[in-house]
Amino acid sequence: MQFSLLVILGLFFSACAGTSSSLANPAFVEVPLTAKAKWNEPVPSNKEVPTVREVYNHRAPGEDGIVYENGKKASKMASPAGTIAHELVHGINSHWRNLRSGHAAFYVPFVGVAYLKNPMAKRIQMATLIAPELRGIDGTGGRFHEYIQTKAGGEPDAGTYFDPSNGKKLWGETDVFYIWDEWNAYIVGGRAYLEAEQTFGPERWDGLTGPVEFMIYAAAGLQTIQKHDPSYYQSAHYQEAKDLFAFFAEETVKLLADGKGSTLKGEKAEAYLERLRGSQSPQAVQLREFLRSEFGAEWTSHTLGL
Repeated sequence: MQFSLLVILGLFFSACAGTSSSLANPAFVEVPLTAKAKWNEPVPSNKEVPTVREVYNHRAPGEDGIVYENGKKASKMASPAGTIAHELVHGINSHWRNLRSGHAAFYVPFVGVAYLKNPMAKRIQMATLIAPELRGIDGTGGRFHEYIQTKAGGEPDAGTYFDPSNGKKLWGETDVFYIWDEWNAYIVGGRAYLEAEQTFGPERWDGLTGPVEFMIYAAAGLQTIQKHDPSYYQSAHYQEAKDLFAFFAEETVKLLADGKGSTLKGEKAEAYLERLRGSQSPQAVQLREFLRSEFGAEWTSHTLGL
């Protein structure tokens, strides 16, 4: 089936067009409704919000609906609304990634899928570019160690697949866009959490920290491409990555603003951003300078407060 190519200018998937200072100009492939799916468990009425419904309606055909809790299988529908959306996005991204070799895929509800050609730059190379105070939402490691670099300095298991019979590593999603896949899922999950709170009452989940934390990691991913993959950095593919970064960054900041006063830990996300804005560590200073250089002073000031 042929899908039409949509060019989205400053569009946020859950709101009207962005501000006049928007730099977001990624291309999206239209995603049809899933006609035949392996998993058809209905969305619970207490999690029926627009983003969950949209993601569910576009779920990967091979989605199995399973999560593991303490080593035991459970239904994804038993999870909070934001977690349902987050996990289903990973499945959608994987499905569309498999349709275009050598590319990462990023699904945005109500918009479509954006493709980026995979670079040679690796996520483990990002570690030295991320300031210690920005490693984890509280500056104490956390998701940094889970997704980017272990406490021992190695590559985390997240995104790595092992043979269950012998534990041998089979393959892994080790380039920097693996982190963008997480960022994408955290943004969509955060929007679903917020919709659920606005519809059903306090969610009290840590739903706004992931999008902000992974925005900074994604920025370090662009730095890593510049440093370790110069041919990609000088290609049109890098501009496509910048366009998608701007889109996701604007959506992240808008989500944080929309979630102000909610129970979704927006104050922790704001404190994390303030560390980026005010830190004088070499990595933080270099990241701010990099973002201004790549995206311009007006955008970085208006969008990120840098």
